[in-house]
Amino acid sequence: MTAQPDCERLGKSPEKAALGLLARRQDGDLLGTLRRAIESSASGSPTALACLVDPTASLPAATPEVRALAIWGLVVDRIGKLGSVLEPREHFTLLAAFRLPPVPDGGARWAPTLQDRFRQLAKVRGLFGSREPLSDTPMNRAWGSALGTLCDAVA
Repeated sequence: MTAQPDCERLGKSPEKAALGLLARRQDGDLLGTLRRAIESSASGSPTALACLVDPTASLPAATPEVRALAIWGLVVDRIGKLGSVLEPREHFTLLAAFRLPPVPDGGARWAPTLQDRFRQLAKVRGLFGSREPLSDTPMNRAWGSALGTLCDAVA
């Protein structure tokens, strides 16, 4: 009998856990995070991002940087394509989560934490209703729904 990863035991897919981990990084170095996960995976070390990085092993001549760019390109491409099928609030939570342009409040950059990026979204007039939400609940709900859709698109 093999042990189930915590994310599967809790009913969360490995892809959802991996993408959520990327989105929650405060340093903003998502490519570096992917590259380090690829290097760890190549050395046999387990990584929470394995479900994203392991398929790039089919590119044996590619450097870890190129493999990380391939993964990141897939995520960005899928978010762009999902923009036409998701509700605007869900699409904007994906943009915020992965720090993709545009920053809707006219700021130069996204905030460092996921919750602070959601607070930036809360200030966008009309995105979450006629008034600014009093809590992060609407953004978290939109994020949960959008993340599930993104997982299906990336898997």
